[in-house]
Amino acid sequence: MKRSLSNLLLGAIVLLLIGLYWLRLGGDANETLRSALYAGIPWVAVGSVGAALLAYGRGTLRPTLACLALALLSYAVAEGLWVWYQSVLHVDPFPSLADLFYMLAYPLFFAAIVSAIWRARVNWKRIHSATRFLLVVVAALVAFLVAYFGIYRGYHPELSTIANVVSIGYSGADLVLLILCLAVLVLAWEYRGGRLMEFWLLLFAAFSLTLMADIGFSIENAPYIAGDVLTVNVLDSLWILSYLSYAIAAQRMLAYIHAAQRKLAVT
Repeated sequence: MKRSLSNLLLGAIVLLLIGLYWLRLGGDANETLRSALYAGIPWVAVGSVGAALLAYGRGTLRPTLACLALALLSYAVAEGLWVWYQSVLHVDPFPSLADLFYMLAYPLFFAAIVSAIWRARVNWKRIHSATRFLLVVVAALVAFLVAYFGIYRGYHPELSTIANVVSIGYSGADLVLLILCLAVLVLAWEYRGGRLMEFWLLLFAAFSLTLMADIGFSIENAPYIAGDVLTVNVLDSLWILSYLSYAIAAQRMLAYIHAAQRKLAVT
């Protein structure tokens, strides 16, 4: 029953995303409704991961879930501040306090995945050499895009020193996110065949969607800030879908926990 309600909630969010962003429903209230949806979605992810953390108990992945919950909480505060500056105060939210909370999320994500890898005792040598080579090539290509658009072209003389530092800092954070994408794939391989594999693959999807949106924002920063409809729709959709992926991943973890608890109760 609870899972059905969760699925209905996620389905409703997708319908709202399509209706408000791509069909522009809501008339004069469309912008307000879009802002409310965008600021509210991260809290769905926070609540989902928080529920999984509370149900998990003292297992090996507890530190990972705790760091994920804190990272998403930081994201949620940042998104709320961004919407407040942009839609309520009508001021440029970059750079602002929102950026501090955005940046805080990345080391927390890093801590979450490093903890999982350490506790899983991943044997890197078991990964096929061809697979390792492919991962390195893909990582190098994405790293080039991040470095070129975020660092090389990320410096703008007309902006303040703080704005440029924050902009380049985001590029460094995206490189961390790229490393995390690869690390999560390794974890999915480590747990292949088990129910936790689905959790890691969904987490990979969430990180990848965030990374794509961040790279897109680095490339199309000016059109996004200016409110170009297509740019805003694409990037906001990617960010919203990333939060939904975090929430779905947490649901899968919760299902795994409940199944394990039922099995223990029977024995």
